[in-house]
Amino acid sequence: MRFIDLFAGLGGFHLALRQLGHECVFASEIDGTLSDLYLKNFGIKPEGDI
Repeated sequence: MRFIDLFAGLGGFHLALRQLGHECVFASEIDGTLSDLYLKNFGIKPEGDI
């Protein structure tokens, strides 16, 4: 299953679904610090505010 991660934060939702074998295709996070951390952890640069 492919999913989107809205209000991504630290990426807990992403981590849980990835461990179940799913693929994140889009992420959104307004906080710049969390967005940078998300990119570092998952290789996906979240878009800004939805």
